[in-house]
Order: sequence, then structure tokens, then C-alpha cells
Amino acid sequence: MRDPSGIGPDVIDLFAAETANLCGELVSLFGPWLPPVWLAVMRQRVLVGMVEPFLAHPERYGWTAKPSNWNAVCHQGLVGAALALGLESDSLQRLLELSRQHLQLFLDGFSAAGSCLEGITYWEYGFGWFVLLNEQLELWSGGQQSLLAGQEEQISRIARFGSSMLLRGGLLVNFADSRLDMPPRASLLMLLGRRLQLPESTSGGLSLYRQLLARGLDLHAQRCDLFYLTRMLLESPSAEALATASEPDGADWIDREAGLVVVRRFDRQGRCWELAVKGGHNDEPHNHNDCGSFLLQVDGQRLAIELGAPEYTADTFGPKRYTLLATRSSGHSVPLVNGQEQAAGRESSAELLEINAGTAAVEIQLDLTHAYPAAAGHRRLLRKIQLDCNAACLTVEDELWADEPCGLESVLITASDDAEVLGLEALPGSQLAGKECLRFRDNRGEELTAWRWRWQVVMPPPSCDANEPQCVGFMIRPPGY
Repeated sequence: MRDPSGIGPDVIDLFAAETANLCGELVSLFGPWLPPVWLAVMRQRVLVGMVEPFLAHPERYGWTAKPSNWNAVCHQGLVGAALALGLESDSLQRLLELSRQHLQLFLDGFSAAGSCLEGITYWEYGFGWFVLLNEQLELWSGGQQSLLAGQEEQISRIARFGSSMLLRGGLLVNFADSRLDMPPRASLLMLLGRRLQLPESTSGGLSLYRQLLARGLDLHAQRCDLFYLTRMLLESPSAEALATASEPDGADWIDREAGLVVVRRFDRQGRCWELAVKGGHNDEPHNHNDCGSFLLQVDGQRLAIELGAPEYTADTFGPKRYTLLATRSSGHSVPLVNGQEQAAGRESSAELLEINAGTAAVEIQLDLTHAYPAAAGHRRLLRKIQLDCNAACLTVEDELWADEPCGLESVLITASDDAEVLGLEALPGSQLAGKECLRFRDNRGEELTAWRWRWQVVMPPPSCDANEPQCVGFMIRPPGY
């Protein structure tokens, strides 16, 4: 905690905003039974202690000028509480006007296709609270006021991102600071499907409700409280709808601007291959140095993984961020060039050169040249990822051009240390160079284990031909396929 939350009017952070909204929701549900002195204190603390200072000097609050989740969550807390606690009319209209202006910046922070660069966890957090605020506003105004008016197309694209990042077994495409096993609220997807007429959101919500019924609620989850459960019940589908719910089978998500590709394909045995590939750059919100990383699941079996969000400490959001395994490139399935990892910064980027998404085969080619520092000594670095469902395999090949001898290693991060279970094979001319056990703390603070596999050329040439690339790679072909 750099600044104590809610102590003074100049510190309105995520937790102060969430608490303000919580006060409003408590009054909405239990107002007639709460002691009058409690109601008076809540209105004083929220309306006088937070909303009035914000209206007097909105420029003091840096989140108003940022496209991140803070923008949406903090506005929702203030406006949601003001609607519930009865802010005076003129002040309320001023608050709504400011919020509309600032929230447009939040919406413009998504890619044109609707991708959230902060990752699926923060899509659910920021965009989820934005959707909740709109629901509160529409209910309060009887449908006369809406944050969606005139922007349904843009907001629908953003909404589709949530269901597109769902994987089988309740798992996620967990790039950036996202948790693998924390899918969006099922009630949120159902609300989006209903409000925006998005069948893919409804389908995703149904699959999550079905999983909840199968495994039960995690009563120790961070936000498993009265209001979470209330919304879960209010949006719950019928038994008939649940009976037809299926695993996520959304359309391909191909976003060149964000550098994100997610595809699902079925092999001849009917097994679902889910592949996600990350391009982009290394100065994204909640950034990881992960240009060229990918994850792969086959029928829910995790083969190539993302470690996801690390434990949140001061180091996670300070100068030591890229000393952490989960955020530095050595914790991702990306190459090592002359022992060098990827650098942080906007200039460290990947370019999606080619995407061929066929019925049974998918080929993705990325240029990773600029993702690595000049000290690596390379001239060009390409990565080719090929999914062939007819042959039931995924191949990854890295090609390096250099003017001087330059080491290259292809890297894979997995949850298993068994090469046979994973179906790992070196490509011709490559050999396994090593396997290391990785230990890290996840977002819950739990210590987990993963493995890093490295491949290199069988026999490095004594000299370097600048026109001939060095090629290193591996194949994933699970047994029984």
C-alpha cells in the first residue's frame, strides 16, 4: 500500500471505490432495517467525503485520464454509490457528465476488435464494473439514460472478448496478469448476452454455470459475497438451457492490432485443440515480456502453459517487475538468443507476419527480431507455429539470422515434467538442451511448480553464413493421437 485507501478525499483508489459502491448496495437492499445513524455516516463518508471532492477537482485523480481498469472501477464506485445514496440532482448530473467523458477513454483503450491488453482477468474487472454501472444507470433512470447508447457496436466487440478467451474445463487464455483458473463471472456473460443479444456470451455463461453446478462454489474466492451470489441467482439460466450447455466452442479470435490469435480445431478423433498465440509489445498494461509466447490445450489437458499473474507485492509493480519469473521472458515459451531474454519497453515488439487459419491446419508466423536487445547479436528472428489436426501435432520452429555466431534456444513452459505425457519431440537438426524445474508464487500466494524445456541445434556450425538461418524447434504430439 503506497497510500492508505479512503483516508482522505485525494485518495480514491480501487478499494475505496468498491467500498463506496458496497455501501450503496447495502442501503439498496437493507435500508429500511439499518440504523439511521449508519445511513447518515455512509452518506457523509461517500457523498461528502468522496463524491464532492471529486466533483470539485476531478483532475486530481489520475485514473480519469487512463484507459485502464481503474477508470471503470473507480467511476462505477462513485456513480453507483451516488445513485443508491441519493446524491443531490445537480451534483449527480455533473457526476454523470464527467463519468461519460472519462469512460469513453476507458472504452477506447480496447483494440478496434475488442481485445483487452490487460488480459481476461482485467477485462472481467474493468469492463465488468462498467457493465454493472450501466445496469445501475438504466434501472435508476427507467431506461432513459444508458452508457451504451450509440456505442452498442463497439461495446459488443469488447463483450465478445470475454467468451472468446474461455477454454475447456473452466480455464482461460491467461496472458498478462490473468489467472488461469478464474473465469469471468457467469452472471456477467449472461447479462451481456441478454442486454446486447450476443449468443456467444450467453453460450459462455451457460458453460460456466454448468461448471459451477458440477464443482460447487468456491466460498473462499475473493468476491464470493452476498452481491456476487445475488447476481449469480438473478442471472441463472433455466434447467432446460443448462441441459443443452456445452463446452466453449467460440469462433477464432484474430486481432492483428493486439497481436492476439486464439483458435479451436478438432482432430480426427474429435478432440479439441485450443491454441493461443501472443504477439504485441512489451509495454502493455500489466505487461509480461512475452512476445511470441503461446499456450496449448487438448481436450482440457494443459500442454504449453502460461504462468499467468504472479503474487502481487510491491516488486510486482516496481522496478523489480521483470526479475519475477512469471513476468520475465524466461518464464514464457519464447526463444533465448545468445542467452539473452526479451527486453521491456514499447520498442520490444513482435509482428504478426502471416496467419493461415484453415479447417484442420493453422499456421502463424511472427517476426520477433525487435523483441530482443541489440546485445543479443542477431539480425533477424522468426517464429513459425503450425497446428495440424490431421496429424494431431503442433510444431514450433525458430529461425535466426546473424552476422556472427549466435546461440539460439527454443523454449517451452509446461505443467508436467514427463516428455512422453506431453508428447515432446525435437525437430530434425535440434536436440533437447535441458529441463529445469521452476517454482513461483501465483496470484493467490500459493507456491506452484512448472518446467522449462530448452532445445538447441545438434551441432552448431563453427562459422556463420549470414544468409542461412539457424533453425531450432520442437513438436508436441500427445500420445494416443
